Amino acid sequence: MTDGVIVTAVSRIKPGAYDACMDNMKERIPETMAFGGLRDLLVLVDRPTPTRILTVQHWDSEEAQAKYLKWRMDTGVFNNLQVFFKEPPEFEKWTIWSRAQR
Repeated sequence: MTDGVIVTAVSRIKPGAYDACMDNMKERIPETMAFGGLRDLLVLVDRPTPTRILTVQHWDSEEAQAKYLKWRMDTGVFNNLQVFFKEPPEFEKWTIWSRAQR
């Protein structure tokens, strides 16, 4: 098994939409975690600017992540989440170069 791929997404939530956005995301996390190929998911909130969130997803492969994103688009979930954001999320893909854990 390879180290997979890390996909990050920075999202900026519209003023007044924070609670509704986070509630919606909380409902979606179990579905996301059940999707094949996802190893780990973090949702991080920027301390100085809480309306800026970063999701970090660890996937088995880019293909697994692409399949997940297509599923979310086909079911309308991705577009429905966009009502909470100022602009579409900024996605980036990363390769794990090194890992240290305690």
